[in-house]
Amino acid sequence: MQNIIESALKVLGFIIIIIGLFVSIIAGEEAESISVFFSTFISGVVSGLVLFGLAEIIRLLESINGKLKSKDDSNHATSKEQEEIINGQPMQLSHKEETEIYIFFKEQNKKIDKILPTPREDFFIILSNDEYLLVELGGFSIKVYQADKWPNNLRLWFEANKDTLH
Repeated sequence: MQNIIESALKVLGFIIIIIGLFVSIIAGEEAESISVFFSTFISGVVSGLVLFGLAEIIRLLESINGKLKSKDDSNHATSKEQEEIINGQPMQLSHKEETEIYIFFKEQNKKIDKILPTPREDFFIILSNDEYLLVELGGFSIKVYQADKWPNNLRLWFEANKDTLH
């Protein structure tokens, strides 16, 4: 849905360009000068394009705002969703995944104390030097998340189950 102000700015920009054309024709004929025509016409076009630009800025800001709202809404799970997340059963850790994680951490010169599978596929919680890290496999490289960057659903699951995971 388009914003009313965005639409108004686009219409006003178009009107200014059209009026600029007519004014430049009249001014050019009165002054009998092509330079007066072009300078007046260019002024009208630039003014109209500035309004088009403002309309585009408003459209982009609304788009960003919509994405932020949907992201914020997805971070606030309903109580039923939270219950499903908290009660989720961890996936099985395959030998290949375990080896991949150990090799990655060895290359980083970090010691792994424990690997804890999560309910989400390709996500594992690593206990390393009394610090919990979230590791995501499945891409081209392993991605490590610090505790403050974990997805909300995994944070909820971990907080609810960390006493039973050891």
